[in-house]
Amino acid sequence: MDTNRRDRILVADNNPIFRETLSRWLRAAGYEVITADTGEHAFLTLRDWQHPIEWL
Repeated sequence: MDTNRRDRILVADNNPIFRETLSRWLRAAGYEVITADTGEHAFLTLRDWQHPIEWL
């Protein structure tokens, strides 16, 4: 088990203030955060099996 690996979270929201504020908070808590401003972008990000998302 890799204890150095951080969970990857996808934050998908069309409100840039909310999206970026939540992303900063999660990064400060030690998570790796990916953002998406549209559902289409979020879907494409989720389909990237080489970089799996643990939380949405």
